[in-house]
Amino acid sequence: MTTYGKKPRNKTIVAFLKSKGWQLEKTGEVYFHMKPPNDMVFDDKDFQYLVPVNEDAQGYEEFVFGIVRSISQLYEFELGELFDLLSKSMEEIRREVERETRLFEMRQELIAYIRKLDAKQTTFAE
Repeated sequence: MTTYGKKPRNKTIVAFLKSKGWQLEKTGEVYFHMKPPNDMVFDDKDFQYLVPVNEDAQGYEEFVFGIVRSISQLYEFELGELFDLLSKSMEEIRREVERETRLFEMRQELIAYIRKLDAKQTTFAE
């Protein structure tokens, strides 16, 4: 069973946590052991996220859904959006960012052109 029709990727989860200051404490046969940043305090001083190494393992999807839900609450991210992000490979995310960057630049150029036209119309109207 996949939630939202997707499956979170273990390496993307690990990379996301690292981007938030988490450290990969060790890679075991079953789990990546992710230790929280030093400035993050939990009731359990030994708290870690255990991210399954094998995406094909029985129960993987349910297990990582719990991790994703926990991360969304911890960082106050919308669960569906975070789930979508973590269900992509790093290469898919890179391509998406490049595409969005190009679109952003095109929008900026278009807005600059429209402002230029608006400025000319204002000048002619006076």
